[in-house]
Amino acid sequence: AAVIVTVNGGKCVSASVAIGGVEATPTKASAVESALVGSDLSDRALDAAAEAVSGDFDSDILGDIFASAEYRTAMAAVYLRRALGEARTRAG
Repeated sequence: AAVIVTVNGGKCVSASVAIGGVEATPTKASAVESALVGSDLSDRALDAAAEAVSGDFDSDILGDIFASAEYRTAMAAVYLRRALGEARTRAG
């Protein structure tokens, strides 16, 4: 997961989010970006944004001997939540 957020006045004014390892190519997470912009980046807002990631994937989610499609989708939200927390910390 890769996250860039811009914060002004305690609110997220822009966000850029991408997720790799779920589909054949990295996916721009537009639903996550929409959930972040305008939020206060509270834990609740980050949790909601991370959960929104499932709406950004097509039906071409990878599944193989290393990880099922369901596992990759679930882990995308987990790793995204971690990345969002780090981005919030760095945005200060």
